[in-house]
Amino acid sequence: MFSINCDFDMFVREVKGKDYYDIILLAEQEATQAWRRSYNNQSRDCASSASRTYQQKLIGLIGYMRHGLKASIFSDEDLLLCSQLQGHMLQPGRSVAPDGYLNRA
Repeated sequence: MFSINCDFDMFVREVKGKDYYDIILLAEQEATQAWRRSYNNQSRDCASSASRTYQQKLIGLIGYMRHGLKASIFSDEDLLLCSQLQGHMLQPGRSVAPDGYLNRA
């Protein structure tokens, strides 16, 4: 995991400047790990709650990156982080051809 402490800000800082597709992939992987962490920790302690909140924010980031949707869990600071992340993304090195296949540049 990028953030053992389930810190959304830290995750955003770590992926800043990465390719659009890589950011979504890393967010999906991180959300899965956060879910596993909260699922394996059956107690309702702070760590489990933080993992669930972190997972929800990562899923919100994926929705924001894919569709421009603001997740209800996002604070104004989270939304600002996501918009900054979108502004720092490198252009993807792939394009979709007219026939619908993914091509590498």
